[in-house]
Amino acid sequence: MKTLRRSSLLLVFCFVVSLFSPVSAEAAVLKMNKAKAILEVDATLKLKLGSLEGTESKWSSSDKKVASVSKTGTVTAKSEGTATITATYDSKKYTCKVTVVDSNKEDSSESKTVLTPTAAATPTAAPKPTKTPAPTVTPKPTPIPEAKNTTTYILNISSKIFHKTWCSSVKLMKDSNKRSLESTYAEMVSKGYSPCKKCFQ
Repeated sequence: MKTLRRSSLLLVFCFVVSLFSPVSAEAAVLKMNKAKAILEVDATLKLKLGSLEGTESKWSSSDKKVASVSKTGTVTAKSEGTATITATYDSKKYTCKVTVVDSNKEDSSESKTVLTPTAAATPTAAPKPTKTPAPTVTPKPTPIPEAKNTTTYILNISSKIFHKTWCSSVKLMKDSNKRSLESTYAEMVSKGYSPCKKCFQ
């Protein structure tokens, strides 16, 4: 009789363990697909919590003006700054630190040229006239190659900034705002575009 009772208790214990073990295992492996991310303004990023569907967890942003997040975990970069995206599932929180940059923003480190007044020059006596030297022939200026040769530029039609093809800001640019154009520097400026501060230093 005692042996039968022990066997019954053992079966119940195994059944309870089998019920809770998968949940514990799933909770143990849950992890945000990104712990940190850098986004260009207007860019998006899809965050996932393990194998869960986006709507199974609750998403929030520490600063919606910098980066907002949808109910399914899609992050949209709004303005320069840092925001923490949090996914809450089963009373546990998982985070991703998002840094938003704007490569097309005017460089704040550039200072304006300040003109300082100088002392008025003291008038001096007029020098005695000298022999006028023979006029020298000034060579004609060599045309700038940029005016003749065209170059492939990457345009951001949203911010009206154009970049060189190798510029790191191109990778961060939103695809819907990106255009490629064969043109010259002068033509781009005449069309209302401004050169990128990074690749046109």
